[in-house]
Amino acid sequence: MDISIVIVNYNVKFFLRQCINSIYKSVTDLKYDIWVVDNNSQDQSVKMIEEEFPLINLISNVENIGFSKANNLALKKTSGKYILFLNPDTIVSEDTLDLAYKFAEQSMNFGALGVKMIDGAGNFHPESKRGFPTIWNSFCRMTGLYKLSPDSRVLNGYYLGHLDEEETSEIEVLCGAFFFANNQMVKKIGGFDEDYFMYGEDIDLSFQILKEGKLIYYYPKTSIIHFKGESGKKLDSTYLKSFYGSMITFLRKNYSGIGTKLFLPFLSLAIILKASFSVINRIVGKYLWPLLDILLLVSFLEFIKNIWAVYYYADPSYFDSSPIISTIFIFSFIWILGLYIGGKYDSKYRLKNIFFGYAISSFLIFFIYALLPEYLRSSRFLTMVGLAIGTVLFPLTLAFKNYSTGNSFSLIKRKKSKIITVGSEKSSRTLEELISRNNEHAVLMGNVNTVRDDFSFGIINDLGTIVRELKVNEIIFSSSDIDNQEILTWMSKLGPTYSYRIASKDNFSLVSSHSSKKQGEISTLDIDFRLNELVSCRIKRGFDITASIILLIVSPFLLLFNKVTLDNIWGFVLTLFSKKTLLSYNNSDNNLPSIKSGVFQLDTINSRHEGDIAFQYAKNYSLLLEFEYLLKILVHEK
Repeated sequence: MDISIVIVNYNVKFFLRQCINSIYKSVTDLKYDIWVVDNNSQDQSVKMIEEEFPLINLISNVENIGFSKANNLALKKTSGKYILFLNPDTIVSEDTLDLAYKFAEQSMNFGALGVKMIDGAGNFHPESKRGFPTIWNSFCRMTGLYKLSPDSRVLNGYYLGHLDEEETSEIEVLCGAFFFANNQMVKKIGGFDEDYFMYGEDIDLSFQILKEGKLIYYYPKTSIIHFKGESGKKLDSTYLKSFYGSMITFLRKNYSGIGTKLFLPFLSLAIILKASFSVINRIVGKYLWPLLDILLLVSFLEFIKNIWAVYYYADPSYFDSSPIISTIFIFSFIWILGLYIGGKYDSKYRLKNIFFGYAISSFLIFFIYALLPEYLRSSRFLTMVGLAIGTVLFPLTLAFKNYSTGNSFSLIKRKKSKIITVGSEKSSRTLEELISRNNEHAVLMGNVNTVRDDFSFGIINDLGTIVRELKVNEIIFSSSDIDNQEILTWMSKLGPTYSYRIASKDNFSLVSSHSSKKQGEISTLDIDFRLNELVSCRIKRGFDITASIILLIVSPFLLLFNKVTLDNIWGFVLTLFSKKTLLSYNNSDNNLPSIKSGVFQLDTINSRHEGDIAFQYAKNYSLLLEFEYLLKILVHEK
């Protein structure tokens, strides 16, 4: 075996499929085998590998054991002369394996190599070539000082900014996304250090290779796409602590000087501060709009209250002795909660869900108002005014939110994508369905083919001119028709002016990443299940809590009439603590969204020949459907 390829996967099924297909498109006579180690993915990755790639060596773990341990599991079983550790969120060029192998064979004292990586927006990945995170390099990276002079050897030693990204060079650190090395040497070292869970293990392995007296190369004569971030986590506090914490682990293990010991406490403090700012930034971004809504609503009601006291009661202090201030805050909070459940503050939403949430919260407010004793009631007029203000205010803030994120000033996001596909006529027609399904505001301008025909605008050689003339902002490449190397070339040539997506071999799914700082995105022709939506999750959880409380109250009567069992009653308690859900189905059906085990199973309805209830439940989930099915089960349950 010439090359053994090891891929560690965790919940990135569609990216993994693209990655494997790109390997199989390699133009080479080399003998290679592929090892996929799955870290207990919940997205049916294992099933996909077993069904679509039966020749791949699959190791399926029952827990997420981390990047290092997973790679080492496969490393012990590999027999290739060289080993390639590859991320699943990558696409290799047709010549990558061949050129990497030939360079390794021709290089003196070869240890390992990495290739040129570009992200999903066509940008060069600086992680393609790195230096060790010494005290100074870590300081410049942590503080962002390296950005002042990206080409500086002194300030940007972490990313070796002084080295030309188009020239082959000796470097110090390889990125774990593409780590091509001598297999026997890696085994002698012991593989990845398992003290690192996810970040830093590639730095440590590079250090050990250099300690063996071998050389590490940056080799840009071939390149890959790395949809950075999809295999990992977003830039939150957990990520920052893991990423920069790995620097501390590396420095502590490999540098024992007095300077390092003095610097480590400051680096630890910097990590805590940076993680804290990240948490604050994330909280502000998440709660800014609901806080703005409640602030505006309370301010308007306070203003109206003062005017009403003067105009109607002729007494500016009329409401001073009443609980109206507390009532205003409580009622405003209920309205905001209803909007939150309806999805107003989500990136994707349905207007009908938002208005339904507002309507339910308004009904709840008037219901509470009717139940309050007379001395606790505030002004009925102000409650009505609050409803009127909210009816106008909340749509306005939603429109402002859309406008602030680059969309039109509208309740509906209308940021249109002008798209062109690159591939055959057959691929273009398949992709048209996929595009319309995943982006209702997208406009498919047309197609560019590899050969001239009457269907397309032109051939791929004219792609640059075509996209400029049509003012296209997104390009979709069909990997079944276009070589990966050509896709990479065009992405690098056109740059981040455009968004890029790459269609799978069958054109049934798209992968993309419009920014190196954002996670990769996936669009598929799979069935859209409403149960997967955030709004549905909130509704289901709210129903679980409300219905469980009611069922616990009436459980003696249900038990008396043999409608529930003692196990069911205990299940209601577990549901309150989010350990169970009231209604569920068999999670072994891999085509349905995975949910918690249920107090009641929808299978009991299926057995009465009412169709595929579980499928309909997941696909068309709603509050009414939840109530209907629970009622049916309780009526028939024995």
